[in-house]
Formats: sequence, C-alpha cells, structure tokens
Amino acid sequence: MKTAVIIAEYNPFHKGHQWQIATLRALGCSHIIAIVSGNFVQRAEPAIFPKATRCKAALLGGVDLVLELPLPYACATAQRFAFGAVSLANACGCADTLCFGSECGDLLLLQQAADFLLDPHFHDAVKPFLSQGMTFAKARTLALREMGFSQPSILEQPNNTLAIEYLMQLRQTGSSLTPLTLERQGVGHGESAPQEGFASASYIRSLLIEGKADEAAPFLAQSSASFLAQQPPVTPEDRIFLARLRTLSLQDLSSLPDCSEGIEHRLHHAIRTACSMEELYSLTKTKRYSLARIRRLAMSAFLKIPHDLHRLPPPYLRVLGFTKQGQELLCKMRTCAELPVSGSLATLSAASPTAKRFAQAEARSCDLYNLFEPTLLPCGQDYRFSPIRI
Repeated sequence: MKTAVIIAEYNPFHKGHQWQIATLRALGCSHIIAIVSGNFVQRAEPAIFPKATRCKAALLGGVDLVLELPLPYACATAQRFAFGAVSLANACGCADTLCFGSECGDLLLLQQAADFLLDPHFHDAVKPFLSQGMTFAKARTLALREMGFSQPSILEQPNNTLAIEYLMQLRQTGSSLTPLTLERQGVGHGESAPQEGFASASYIRSLLIEGKADEAAPFLAQSSASFLAQQPPVTPEDRIFLARLRTLSLQDLSSLPDCSEGIEHRLHHAIRTACSMEELYSLTKTKRYSLARIRRLAMSAFLKIPHDLHRLPPPYLRVLGFTKQGQELLCKMRTCAELPVSGSLATLSAASPTAKRFAQAEARSCDLYNLFEPTLLPCGQDYRFSPIRI
C-alpha cells in the first residue's frame, strides 16, 4: 500500500485536481488521502459549495479518504495553513508521500528556498525591509536576495509559496513523508482565461456565480461536472458580514489571530464606516498590511475564531468521506493514527478540552455558512453531519 496525501480546497474540484490524482495513480499510489478545507477557505470567503458537496466531488474524482482541515488553519496565513495540514498528514500514520502543486515544479529549488527561510539569519535579514513599511511578502523576497538565494522571485507565485511552507513544516515537524511537487498545469492561479483545456478555480467560480454552469462544466472534472453544475453556488452577502462585524467591540478585534501594531483601530473604524466589504477592505488596508491579510482579519472577526487555536496542533482527524479503499485506510488508522479519528464532530469534541474548542468553532462557522445557502436550516447541523460514502 503506497499512500499519498494531497492538501486542497477543491473550490471547486476541477480538471487540474483530477490530473494531479491521475498522475499519483500513474506513479504507483494505491491510496490517496485529501485534507480539505471546510466551509470557509484561505482567501477569506465562504467556499462556493458546502464541504459535503466538495467532498463528494473529490471522492468521485479518485480520492479515497477526505479529512477536514479545521477552520483555524483553513482561514489562516500560508504558514499556519501548512502547519495544520502537515500536522494532520503526519498524524494519519499511514501515508508515504505529501504531494502538492507548484508553478515551478522544481522540488530542489523549492527546498533551497525553504533552507534560506529556516536559516537563523533570515530574521535579521528581513527586519530592515519590514521597518520600511513593506508587506512581509515583499520584505521576504528582498531578504532572500540579499542572503544569496538565486531565484527569490519564485516566492511571488502563490503555489510556490505554499509549497515552500509545506517543505518547512515537513522539516520542522520531523515528518517521515516524502515531498513530491507537480508543476501546475494550464493557467496560473487566478488567471481570467482558460488555457490548454484548464481554467483556474477563480475563473470557474465566476462562471458558476454568474449562472453560467454550462460554460463552467468543460473545466470541471468529468467525474463530477454534471453533479456540480446542478448545485446552486454559495455567494457571500455583505449585509450578513457587516451585521455581525458591527456588533464587535475594539477589544474583540484586538484579540483576533495575527492582529498587531494597532491595526484593530483601523478595522474598527472601517467596520463602523463602510457600507460594503470592499469599502471595508479599502479603508483598512495599508502599505504594511496586504489586502489578503485584511480579508483574513475580517473573516476571523466574522467567525469569531479564537486567537490561539491556529497556533495549537490539531486535536483530531475528522472524516468527511471515504470510498471502499478509504475504508482500508481507516482500518489501518485505527492502530497507527496519532490522533482520534471519527466522522462525528460530537464524538471528537469529547476527546479533550482543546478538541471541544475546535469543534465549537467549526460548528459555529457552519451555522453562519448556512446563512449564505439557498435553504436556511437550524443551528447545529455540523454535529449531525455523517461522512459521505462512495
């Protein structure tokens, strides 16, 4: 049994994802685990389809076992996203390989970048640039150039950046997983036009939100295209976000994850002034704080994510769905998994006080996510969720 782990959002599941799975099968992987974000994703917005729908698409597309990436990591920075996901991959106890995409497709180059970022001198090298008011991303690129890294520009591409974070976490956690990177196929992240039969997830989402499911279908994985095209997309509503944000105090905002340097004052003013989320982002954004960071702060505020959870190791492995081969993995994990494994959030919640806090945050976020769905349901649906079986 050769088992690979993929970390993904599947927002939505498309041809590029199917190509990655097919490539892993061709390389001899008999079993594939996907660690997938729940109802909210890293770009700080609700996923276009609920996690149950995206889980089913992944299983139809060739994944054997889908595990949930807990909310505190799913909506965090690339570093904390990678920390949570790699920790879960390690805790499975039955995986051999961690597979991830990158724009460069060069594992050696990505590992060299990780080496420079883990170098103790990096922190001293980046400080002068941060003191000039630069974003961390820009300061990091300049610091790596100054340290002698030959191609620091690779960190300007999002999949490369996340790949490097995975490599750093593999090393810092002492993981036994073998890293494998596959070059991203077709279009780049966020590209607005398809290429070579592939389209970016953002382009596909835009078509689905505009009601152009027929135009989106050719870019979705064949295994789930008809299924996904029939699902109503979930779209954010500014009034729902603003209604909740306007109830928060300055003290509430100051305790948000990654909130520092007084940015809570700008955010508090923007919340009380803005009449749309875009206006809120514009009023809060500074030269130092990127739009992505502001979006995550606002989402953390909306979901009331406890400020410390993203720094804690994950307390459980939550099963969202599995196939017959996935059942084989679950049987093996009974003896080798390093964390409690279950499809029941209620069961996992009872594992420890930390597990209870994670479960409560997850369930609360699902209750809020439901406000964006076509059918309104009572609270507590996440505790009633049963794993998808294919």
